[in-house]
Amino acid sequence: MTPSFDMERLSESPLLVALTESQIEKFLEAGSIVEYEEGATILQAGGVGDALFLILKGEVLISLDENTPVTVLSGEDTLAAQYEGDFFGEMSVLDHEPRAASVIAAGQTRLLKIGKEALYRLFKNDVDLQVVLLTNMGRILSRRLRSTNLKMIKHKVPSTRS
Repeated sequence: MTPSFDMERLSESPLLVALTESQIEKFLEAGSIVEYEEGATILQAGGVGDALFLILKGEVLISLDENTPVTVLSGEDTLAAQYEGDFFGEMSVLDHEPRAASVIAAGQTRLLKIGKEALYRLFKNDVDLQVVLLTNMGRILSRRLRSTNLKMIKHKVPSTRS
């Protein structure tokens, strides 16, 4: 049975905004649905970055280690979720580096997992989709970096330079 998706909700996702319905369908078809129970580790910091994840239901905790939560991302239809971004795993897919953080299910969570190769095939077959997705990823990465910088300034994190 093919899962049904809320296309209106998905078209408003920070990752998928500005894609056509046809392009969103291609994106969804390239992935597979995975579900996690509360507390399950989805990604481990330092692991191989081989997939991008879109949160369809629930939320995840992004953590540098067991004791250092960074943020919570959500698939819920809230303003906070829209601006925090409801996808993760993009950094390792883009830069081929190990995972920068661990991701843990903060409750029953349903994700769309798109492997790196499937994503690159999408890019090759639809350049317009590629441009929009990469622009959206860049926009969200920039927003996340800006937010982190502001938190560092607020908490007066000392520079590591000598």
